[in-house]
Amino acid sequence: QIGFRHRDQSISQCRVSGSLFNADDEVYLLLASKNIDQEIAVENARVVAENLRRENQQKYSMLFQSSPIPLGLMNVADQKIVEVNDIWLKHFSLPYEITHDIFQALPGFWADGDQPAAMLDSLQAGNSIDQLEVLVRDKEGRHIICLMSARLLEMHNSLMCIFSLFDVTRQYQVEQEIREMTAQLEDRVRLRTIGLQQANVELASAMESLKITQDELIRSEKMAALGSLVAGVAHELNTPIGNSVTVASTLQDKTQELLADISAGKLRRSVLDQYLQSAEQGTSLLMRTLGVARELIGNFKQVAVDQASNQRRKFDLRHVLDEVLSTLAPMYKNGPFNLITDLEADIEMDSYPGPLGQIITNFMTNALNHAFEGRTEGQILIVSRRSSTDSVEIVFEDNGVGIEEAEQKRVFDPFYTTKLGQGGSGLGMNIAYNLVTGVLGGEIRLFSQPGKGTRFTLDLPCIAPELAIEGE
Repeated sequence: QIGFRHRDQSISQCRVSGSLFNADDEVYLLLASKNIDQEIAVENARVVAENLRRENQQKYSMLFQSSPIPLGLMNVADQKIVEVNDIWLKHFSLPYEITHDIFQALPGFWADGDQPAAMLDSLQAGNSIDQLEVLVRDKEGRHIICLMSARLLEMHNSLMCIFSLFDVTRQYQVEQEIREMTAQLEDRVRLRTIGLQQANVELASAMESLKITQDELIRSEKMAALGSLVAGVAHELNTPIGNSVTVASTLQDKTQELLADISAGKLRRSVLDQYLQSAEQGTSLLMRTLGVARELIGNFKQVAVDQASNQRRKFDLRHVLDEVLSTLAPMYKNGPFNLITDLEADIEMDSYPGPLGQIITNFMTNALNHAFEGRTEGQILIVSRRSSTDSVEIVFEDNGVGIEEAEQKRVFDPFYTTKLGQGGSGLGMNIAYNLVTGVLGGEIRLFSQPGKGTRFTLDLPCIAPELAIEGE
């Protein structure tokens, strides 16, 4: 074999043969050359293919033997088992070095003698078997349930069948146990359902009684707040009405004196002028005091109607808040606590002014009873403003003692109060929360720091959701 270089510098491998011969007293060497590049390429390809075949066989053997599932290889033509893996030998009786007829050389393996024929029929019909349930025996002779899968493949110029067995005996046992447990549980559930139905009837009765009691407590709380307004307004009306009575009685006395002078013929111009001056001053004072009383009574009447009826209507937010705060004035007017308001004008709402007034009343009552405890002065700030085109924000803030962090989570719980047995029912803030989130369709947020005051923020829609609210 000799390599020759072509003109283009490429090299070709050739097989060269030669022989000597004599002619004309000369010795000649006759050489013949044959290009063997293709033969070399074919041989190289054969070597590569052979190496690849060995490598694939090694991989197959390694995967076959290391599989955690019992595997077997059978020659389809003579129906003999060619090979099984190690895990097969661990579970089933079969000498590894001897090939066996699948029908006759595995005595005791098949629990049902018809299963091998059925397996081969299924395999030949579809070239594969997927999780065929078979009943076999293990080394100890125990019956086990397996799922058999098989595939046909070409190997060593023969049609081979590789098959696997997956033991599902424990799974079937568990399923059977589950079915039995399910039946037992169904019986238990049926018995407990009967008991629960009886308990539900009793619980429903108790809940109905509790609801009636809670409604009564809430109604009592609302009426107590309304009663407090009545007492405050009555006290506030004493001053203008008392002044009006004083002025009216003075005018009555002056008028009687004037009539007596006229009857006696002693009327003087100076006395008449003095009477007319007193009458003018008295009637002016009377109109002012009666105007104050009329305004206070009008505001109270509207607030009382709203809170008593819970009717929905369109209203101006600032006007309603002014009415509510005017009726609450007696609660703080003569005390050391100041009220500051910043109410945005021209905010029209379609909502429930009664629940809104109830919320402000509860906030005010809560602040005066708790926020300034131990203090001689304090300030309450109420702000209302439009937060978007269809919602408003109302802020009620005080600079009082604040609320401890542990108590903030319980502020809106029913019957929670720090003055139990001292007149506090613990329903005020719970009612406020339910009215905000339920009736008014809004949200309420609490922010407080001990020693720095408390702030309640209401986010309310300008148009409340449609609710059926019964009048109280």
